[in-house]
Amino acid sequence: MALFKKVLILECVPKMEEKEEGIILSELIALIHKDKVEYKRVGSKKDLFKKLVGYRYKYIHISCHGDCDENGNYYMAMPHGKVYPEDFYNQRGLRNRICFISACSLGKLNFSDLFWERAEPNILIAPQRIIKFMDVAIFWTILYYDHFYLRKSLISSYNDANGFVKNTGAMKYWYQPGWGKY
Repeated sequence: MALFKKVLILECVPKMEEKEEGIILSELIALIHKDKVEYKRVGSKKDLFKKLVGYRYKYIHISCHGDCDENGNYYMAMPHGKVYPEDFYNQRGLRNRICFISACSLGKLNFSDLFWERAEPNILIAPQRIIKFMDVAIFWTILYYDHFYLRKSLISSYNDANGFVKNTGAMKYWYQPGWGKY
């Protein structure tokens, strides 16, 4: 399956909240390349997986909240329900793609490391510890600007963005060896 070099932004933050990062980022990318971004709202786990399989975009950006259950397990909080990293096992929606997760409170390696193993993207950029909303917004803005507008490699864009935010090192870059230069 050929993938389009576009970004699919999946907004999993409830509509009633003030900070809808996904819409902000989609508008920024549209300023750079109008035809490089598609924005979709997600309401539930079922809806998330349906949208992941239904699109052939190379870049998938999941904008969500994260939280921890009573057993210490972290999950993506959907407007209706929870998505744990093990839910991605045998889901083909992120395999061989570049995945970005933006969740201020999700940042724990017990989510991201397991997500990396289960979802099988070729590249993953996600929080490895808790990060504030403003730092997340600035991080993604710099990354997208560098990568799509300045045409820097993804790793170079990541390094620029990571070094700029107050909470340096909160975002981590996972990479599948041998997958090309991004």
